Amino acid sequence: MKIHLTLFFSLSLSILAAATFNPIRLPTGGVPVVDIDGNDLFAGSEYYMSADVSGQARGQGVGLEKLNSTAPCLNDVVQVRMFDLGDPVVFTPAEKDNFVIPSTFQTISFTAAALDFYNATEECADKVTWNVEHDDQFGLQLVKAGEAVENVSNSFKIELVEMRLKAYKLTYCPRYEDNCYNVGRYYDRATRTMRLALTNTTATLIVFKKK
Repeated sequence: MKIHLTLFFSLSLSILAAATFNPIRLPTGGVPVVDIDGNDLFAGSEYYMSADVSGQARGQGVGLEKLNSTAPCLNDVVQVRMFDLGDPVVFTPAEKDNFVIPSTFQTISFTAAALDFYNATEECADKVTWNVEHDDQFGLQLVKAGEAVENVSNSFKIELVEMRLKAYKLTYCPRYEDNCYNVGRYYDRATRTMRLALTNTTATLIVFKKK
């Protein structure tokens, strides 16, 4: 009997130790978002966000551009051309999960690589977080990149649309409001650019590809 108790106690300590020192925190809100390879999305990792839902994610990504020549920094979030994956983004969950969980609040930011590519100045280095701003010219709520205070920009959500295609949509939920808006596209004829904008109608389907 003493032998059995000793073995049981040793086994319990081993299991406890394994659980205590496991650095990966399990999802708290459901099954994580997955990329086109079926792998879970990790917070802080770099991903391309593509509107090409063919299963390959070969282009139609999102990118950081400066469409207004007088703007001090790159601040326009756009959908890039057919065979361009654009600039990688990272997700920071509001709940500090290790995984990106559908229907939970996220902060979305471009990585420093986007700024390096465009030779952006040092003053623009911390202005890569997504937010939404009303544009009087277009009469739209446009997705922009700019300065954001921590925990204020946690207004985006990723919603599952088609599991077979591993396809999702983005929504934006303003603080202190009950409504969420789909993130869709608006074609700017002046710059011949597809901008990301809020819409009450159909959202743009997206997939994720690990950088």
